[in-house]
Amino acid sequence: MAERNNFEDMYCFRVTKGATLSGTVPADTTGFNSPTHQADTFVAAGNGVTGDTRQGVSQDIFGIPLTNHPSMDIGQAIVDQRKAMGISTRSTVTGGEYQQSTRLPVTSWEFEVTKNNIAPFLWAFFGNGISEATASPYVKTCTPYIEGNDTAATLACCRVMSTQTGANNSHLFGGCIVNSITFTGAEGQPLKATVSLMGYNAITDFDFGSNGNICVFDNTCSPLMFQNATISLAGTNVNIPDFTLTINNNAVAKYYNTKHPVKFVYGDLTVSGSFRLPWAQTDVGGNVELNKFVAGTDSLFIIKWGSGADPITTNGDFMIKANARYEGVPVEGDDETVLNCSFVGALDDDENAAIEISVADAVDRTI
Repeated sequence: MAERNNFEDMYCFRVTKGATLSGTVPADTTGFNSPTHQADTFVAAGNGVTGDTRQGVSQDIFGIPLTNHPSMDIGQAIVDQRKAMGISTRSTVTGGEYQQSTRLPVTSWEFEVTKNNIAPFLWAFFGNGISEATASPYVKTCTPYIEGNDTAATLACCRVMSTQTGANNSHLFGGCIVNSITFTGAEGQPLKATVSLMGYNAITDFDFGSNGNICVFDNTCSPLMFQNATISLAGTNVNIPDFTLTINNNAVAKYYNTKHPVKFVYGDLTVSGSFRLPWAQTDVGGNVELNKFVAGTDSLFIIKWGSGADPITTNGDFMIKANARYEGVPVEGDDETVLNCSFVGALDDDENAAIEISVADAVDRTI
């Protein structure tokens, strides 16, 4: 029998500035007046013209080579309540036990971070918490949203597409937001991001037809390698074997009296992570961070790629700042003694943000 193999699938991601996405409403959301998307509009309206509102890795490059084969869960909820109907089996007849309820499409993508592919995901996460420089290299700076700028200004579309064009076998999620991003770095490995998305609607049988070749991949830059990072803790450069950092906007889908979400309401932006610090590390090793944990003192944790400037200034620069408030610093280790520092990000008295992420990707997104 015919098969659809994982190697045939390609994944694309597109953001659109503003409150709506272009396209018509698919059949299962007839009358639903919320952001949706048709696949053909992945082709940039201005064919890469600066300021185009349809953008991916660049204005007209949408392909994301993933390191996982994610599930694309349309998120159909079911009301399944047993009823006394004089029969011994369950029933799906009208008024029976089984009824379709709300829908929330979700997926989780993992990819190696480059200077170009991370910006659209950050934009779809931070919403109005992101800003952009007005001149090249168009530095994007992401900080937690606050009162007055807490709504999502950017919606995204993602799709999995088969190379077998001309058949109704591609899936498309429209009106997505990114609700969490996890960065992981380990010695000898590229920096990886795991991104969770949830959307307004799903199209499960789309035919991309002649547009099957629009999933173009960026070949202008390589993934950021952990070995090329400059890492500092409380102002001291350190060498660490690995780290993980998760940001979550705790967004909630609101349905009201509809089948599909009407809007996403952002919650508290939470930051958590951990890193292992060698005991012998100069200035910050030994009992230094352990004593900070006991005293409840913060440490600014910074990871930088590129020129090393702070703030960043050069195309290709990428920087993560987390103001770490320790939750545990156990002393452990198999091959060497390390401090396993787990932390949450918190605003400190000197107004270091709980999290600040900046990237210069040379793409003018008119944010």
